[in-house]
Amino acid sequence: FERSHADGIIVLGDLVDGTWSLADLTTHHRYVVGVSDRVGAGAFPGVYSDAAKGTRLALEHLWGLGHRNIVCVSDPATEDQRLRTTLYQTFMRERGVGDLAVAYPIGQPDPEPSYRLGLELFAGNGARHLPTAIFATSDTIAIGLLRAAYQSGVVVPRDVSIMGFD
Repeated sequence: FERSHADGIIVLGDLVDGTWSLADLTTHHRYVVGVSDRVGAGAFPGVYSDAAKGTRLALEHLWGLGHRNIVCVSDPATEDQRLRTTLYQTFMRERGVGDLAVAYPIGQPDPEPSYRLGLELFAGNGARHLPTAIFATSDTIAIGLLRAAYQSGVVVPRDVSIMGFD
């Protein structure tokens, strides 16, 4: 980028060593715009989604469908997903079902960890402990869960609803 003759740079998502990398990038280039789902606005102009409002909307939708046994699957390595998990726990407590709130931490960025977790959750296809809904704090996580549901014979959304938010 230092030798680039670009008129502007659009940063989609976050970068490894994000704060340092982006600070360095904005020092060398005047026109940098970000598009991200960060917890807060970046140090440069951008389009940022509201992770708190989006989480609440997703959970209210699942609740409105009648789900009370909602679990959360997230990657605690990212700030926005930690926020979504905290909001999920608060949401469940506010509705008096905090004792049902279960958050499964997994790694990303590929769907394999959530796929393996899904195989465990869906073992026995329709077991009594199957949640009625899963709130996945990223679409990558949701993809792994959907794959596991399919391979386990669990029908989405008849047997379980899966909400991916990212």
